[in-house]
Amino acid sequence: MLTARIRGILSNGTLLGSVSTLAVKACGSALAFIMFALAARQMNPDAFGQLAVVFNTLSFIAIAMNFGQEVLIARSWGEYAGTSPSLARGALQFGARIVLYGATLSSLAVVLYWFLSGSAPGPWFAASAGLFLFAQTLTTFTSRLSLVVSGVALAEIPREFLWRTTVIVAILVIAGTGASFTATEFFLVSGAILLVSVFGQWLRIRQVIPAAVREAEPQFERDLWRRRSSRMWPSALLDSSSQYLEVVVVGFILGPAAAAFYFAATRITNAFAMIASGLTTYATRHISLLFHNDSTAELQSMLRSLAIVSLLLSGAIVGVIVVAGKLLLSFYGAPYVDIYPVLVILTLGGLLTGLAGPAPHLLLLTGHERLYPVVMTTALILRMSSIALLGTLFGLTGAAIAGAAATALTAGALVVACRRFIRIDPSVLSLFQQKALAELAQPGEGPNLAKSERA
Repeated sequence: MLTARIRGILSNGTLLGSVSTLAVKACGSALAFIMFALAARQMNPDAFGQLAVVFNTLSFIAIAMNFGQEVLIARSWGEYAGTSPSLARGALQFGARIVLYGATLSSLAVVLYWFLSGSAPGPWFAASAGLFLFAQTLTTFTSRLSLVVSGVALAEIPREFLWRTTVIVAILVIAGTGASFTATEFFLVSGAILLVSVFGQWLRIRQVIPAAVREAEPQFERDLWRRRSSRMWPSALLDSSSQYLEVVVVGFILGPAAAAFYFAATRITNAFAMIASGLTTYATRHISLLFHNDSTAELQSMLRSLAIVSLLLSGAIVGVIVVAGKLLLSFYGAPYVDIYPVLVILTLGGLLTGLAGPAPHLLLLTGHERLYPVVMTTALILRMSSIALLGTLFGLTGAAIAGAAATALTAGALVVACRRFIRIDPSVLSLFQQKALAELAQPGEGPNLAKSERA
């Protein structure tokens, strides 16, 4: 029975779309692995750990300075593009202006802080870090806008390929000349190429936006959009906190070398997050549209199709890490091989992230912005406090156990929330509970309940 079910899932069009998206994400993750591995080989663990901490801190600030607009534009475009071109154009301008202001102010603040505090390695480091933050903030918004307006290629190729490939080439060229490659060069090259990518995305977006939207006089529902983004903003911060703040906390508790080792391990287990991100990237274009058009059965069918892809790929990744984990760590340098047990521990937590599917965005894009922060705030407090406690007591292994356990609990809580409040299961469990899900989804209740929450 399960075999027949899998054959049916594999024969539909969702597979092709999701696998294509995942292929782009997989190539991007491979390039990120190569980029950071090459950078680690040019530095000692302390220096690479400092780069990792600053990189994660700036990436988190970039999410913060979007003020939830990267999520809001996905929802607004799905609601307005086909029915109200004026509001669609207004939503685009509303989000773009806020993000531009946030990028400018935050990058200037970071540069001034490092100049005035004297804590930066040098003035060029402060300037390059500010440039990276400015570009990363814009990229976060333009990539999501590109996704809903044009598709995966425009959204992901500049960020996943162009940026990382350019940095890889820069490392090889600088290393080939005998010069040292430091964090300053990393942020300078990254910031410059990301700005080029943003410019190219905007040019293409202007070409592919529907003529009705492009020629419409913009209309604004500022109060509504402010209320929505005020709930989506903390949700976006909480969603990215586990990705970026763990390394920062480990560096603060155990020092930069430990942060380097933890960061290297998470770059490998990031393959599971890549699966979740790839599925989310594909699903984001459809969740809001299907849900708000009362097509919940079709939405559940799509998510079930994505779940089989997640199951197959997650199983393969576990096998690769168990068999070749030490080899992968050795690309960062000989000292990193010793943290293989930490890598295995983090793998267990990452596995459940991949199997949970696009649960976070399913909540965010279906009118449950109030619920998502409650779940994620609780998870964040648990995650960071347990990492600090177990890291202090048991070192890097303790921090990994805490991080993996918190990741597993968070994934489970998000799936339970989706089942209870949306009556849709985005996880791999949906493959085995079709009858139960059909009984759970009462016609007319899910979408209409969310739509009644206009704010």
